[in-house]
Amino acid sequence: MGIIGFGRIGQAEARIAKALGMNVLAYDLYPNDPGRAIVEYVTLDELYTRADVITLHCNLTLENTGMINKDSIAKMKDGVIFINNARGQLIDKQDVADALNCGKMAAAGLDVVCQARRRSRSRPDSRRRRKVNSTSVSTGSPFAVFCVTWACRRKT
Repeated sequence: MGIIGFGRIGQAEARIAKALGMNVLAYDLYPNDPGRAIVEYVTLDELYTRADVITLHCNLTLENTGMINKDSIAKMKDGVIFINNARGQLIDKQDVADALNCGKMAAAGLDVVCQARRRSRSRPDSRRRRKVNSTSVSTGSPFAVFCVTWACRRKT
């Protein structure tokens, strides 16, 4: 399993995955000693190529918006299971859908969805840029647990 974003939640997930017998890799901008005691830290590209299950637990920034896209998906194993427990804007929805349709991804658990809505067009100053508001709706994580359990059974 590969975990992107190895804070408190990512570390808790790693402990569960290890208890299920999984080898756990992690990528984080700030690797630390407590994390090293749990997992093997790797580069993002190495995580993509080695992990059977990839989960996201990272903050949304300008740099990582759309980080799961056709380029990153191409580096992943065929049949990868992808779980987004972070923000919907981290993924390119169409690229994930294409990967599912062609079989590159076996499953995708999207714990959050992103919906964009625009402000009213009746705004007096039309020269100002419109602000796009994003809403992330958490749908719970039982599906993520199911995917991890299913992956463990599939790999044995």
